[in-house]
Amino acid sequence: MCSVSQYYSNWNQISFFGGTPFAADASGNSRWREPQPAAPWNGTFQATYFGPICPSGIAIDDLADIAIWSYGAGVASKDIIFVSYNYRAGALRFFSNPDLTVHENIAAFGGDPDHISAIGQSFGAAVTYHIVNSNLTADLGIVNAISESGVRSPNDP
Repeated sequence: MCSVSQYYSNWNQISFFGGTPFAADASGNSRWREPQPAAPWNGTFQATYFGPICPSGIAIDDLADIAIWSYGAGVASKDIIFVSYNYRAGALRFFSNPDLTVHENIAAFGGDPDHISAIGQSFGAAVTYHIVNSNLTADLGIVNAISESGVRSPNDP
């Protein structure tokens, strides 16, 4: 565990868990297969930095979009756990469902697995829409959804 207070002295009640694996390595013989749970470990996991990123569909010469999330001033005084995950962009996207591992593991971080809010913006809003309406996520504790600047597919029910 890495306390955010080492970066921001007035945020002493916020903790950061970075690089926590939510699935086993998907390279080599595991490529194109259903994700497997991450191997358990004994002792202390150094969750002080973000882990490796997923491959994306942009070339090195392309300039990437930047996303900066601005929360309300009162959020630091609330009991909130913010989960951000990497997912594949381009041809490799959506071979896994990050909501499955959030529901299974969030209690270990102090979260309520039966009260999850799915939030997405733009393409992420469409992802949120599908997460909320998927049979795969029906029993995963998703009780709220916020979709910003997203659209429904004309084929949606």
